[in-house]
Amino acid sequence: MQHNLYRGRLTAIIIILFIGLFGIPFIGGGIFPIARLLDPRVPWNQKLNLKPGLDIEGGISLLYEIKSASGTTDPDIANKVAEALKRRVDPDGVRNLVWRAQPPNRLEIQMPVGQNAEEAKHAREDLAVAQQELETTNVRIGDVRAALQVTDRAERERRVLAFALGHPARKQILQRMLEVSDRLQDAIKRNDIIAKVDAERELRDPTNPDRGIEAELEATNLSVR
Repeated sequence: MQHNLYRGRLTAIIIILFIGLFGIPFIGGGIFPIARLLDPRVPWNQKLNLKPGLDIEGGISLLYEIKSASGTTDPDIANKVAEALKRRVDPDGVRNLVWRAQPPNRLEIQMPVGQNAEEAKHAREDLAVAQQELETTNVRIGDVRAALQVTDRAERERRVLAFALGHPARKQILQRMLEVSDRLQDAIKRNDIIAKVDAERELRDPTNPDRGIEAELEATNLSVR
């Protein structure tokens, strides 16, 4: 009797191991589906096209704050938006997305790392480098104003014209700025209020920020955005 008990337990263990390793033939389950192993058209060493999910490979989480067009607050708006996005983005539920409503007006969406995630990472890094390089070609008005305050005339001209960075049109603007700045300093020394106001307005018009030499100089910059 005891022999039959051990035999039954051994048989149960073998069945469990068989199911776990080879799967159930009629549903194609298991880690190694037996239907694939018995198919002569499928090489034995062919890898299964498995896509790791959030729990294995990780992913990203996006948090959105929902604003109603009417201005009113719907306590169930997060769930409504989640359902609408599901129908549009993943109607069949095959993209392994996690939708988590956070009432009253926030929605979190989790998604696994894409197949081209590494390429996207390199593209973002290249974009950041390009933005930094572009930023170095732009001129800050504050830096130009500081250079105009240098007392030595030759040094002042050298520093100001250095902001041209090989740009002919920008160099002409900076040369005009030097001339007007010299007139401004001269008017201040002579206590000529009218000449002082005219020079300041030519540099930067307080009534219209889009007018003046400084505005022309800023227009030569390229927006990083």
